Amino acid sequence: MPRRKKVLTENSPIMYKAKMREMALAICHGDPECAEELASAWVKSWGDGFGRYHSAWETAKNILVSEGVPSALHGLYKAFVNNLIHECYDKKRMTKDEVIARWSRKGLDAGLLGKIADAVLPIVEKEASPAPKT
Repeated sequence: MPRRKKVLTENSPIMYKAKMREMALAICHGDPECAEELASAWVKSWGDGFGRYHSAWETAKNILVSEGVPSALHGLYKAFVNNLIHECYDKKRMTKDEVIARWSRKGLDAGLLGKIADAVLPIVEKEASPAPKT
């Protein structure tokens, strides 16, 4: 039986924090202050880990819909967005043009890939930059 697809909602961070608080209570031997601090740190890491991928995909999805790309191909473009962020930003192994060339060889439109990359990379850089210290 296929699993239900997980959907990110406004309540997702709240529910995640509740689960993490339970785990943190066990780790902190029942100390609620310690558990709250630990759970808050885990929630921040959780959000930092997927937040930029989610924002980048929402931007790319809007471009795909506006360009009239069939929804059957959206999964390939999502894989491109994830690979672009991973290779260009996280690992810094490839340039944007190299990733676009790789995915255009797989049959995706190079012009559209470039348009998505130009829209997505600034968002990723902005979300990953640390907040200024006050």
